[in-house]
Amino acid sequence: MPGISVEELLLKIYPADLLGTMKTFRDTVEKFEVKETTNKIHIHSLVPRTSQGKIEVELHGTSPSKSNVFGDKSDGVSSLLVPCGPHPDGVTTNGQEQSLIEESDYVPTEVHEDILARMIQSHKTGDFCLVGGKGTGKETLVKRFASLLGYEVETVVLYQDMTSRELLQQRSTLPNGDTTWRTSPLVNAAREGKLALLDGVHRLHPGTLSVLKRLLQDRELSLMDGSRLLSHNHYKATKAFAGLSDEDMVQR
Repeated sequence: MPGISVEELLLKIYPADLLGTMKTFRDTVEKFEVKETTNKIHIHSLVPRTSQGKIEVELHGTSPSKSNVFGDKSDGVSSLLVPCGPHPDGVTTNGQEQSLIEESDYVPTEVHEDILARMIQSHKTGDFCLVGGKGTGKETLVKRFASLLGYEVETVVLYQDMTSRELLQQRSTLPNGDTTWRTSPLVNAAREGKLALLDGVHRLHPGTLSVLKRLLQDRELSLMDGSRLLSHNHYKATKAFAGLSDEDMVQR
């Protein structure tokens, strides 16, 4: 991950701050003389690559010593392709966007711009979790992140007594007395390519949280109504092997 310090990398691998072992971590860092740095990175430009379904993001890095945090050959800028949402055409260079998503009350600061750039770095490899106290701007950062990358946000409010079934689908009754399954916001987000914001994931029981494992790792789910969500590659392979159309796949 370009621009990250050794100490930050160690904290990503071993989240001592979450495990309550920061003192031991600090002692170890000091023992092995791992230097703490305060490198900062920010978004330099955003260019949609619609044909690839991605956005090219250029990040600029600075350090206290004014040295190049991305290496001597990068001219201080690191370029990477990251996945984007269904509205990437709303994004133009230099962070100027005409997003289809309602803008949040985002006020750029050096700290938030650095976090936002690192969120984009993390997004290139998968999902991520924002950890912070109440009122520190986590939701605002997520909405800004979604706006820049062309995503619509689907907020999933979680609570302590939520079951794994409620996290995916809920049984409801139609006016004629028949029962049906109503999909949750999380499943809707997966189906429609939205950015799922799991608000309060720390409140979930571990047994409920485990149902997310397959969705996060494999991008697949088996639902209570008998339907399945397939990953993009699995969907394409199944469709080609069986010679089915998109409509046929939905029916199955």
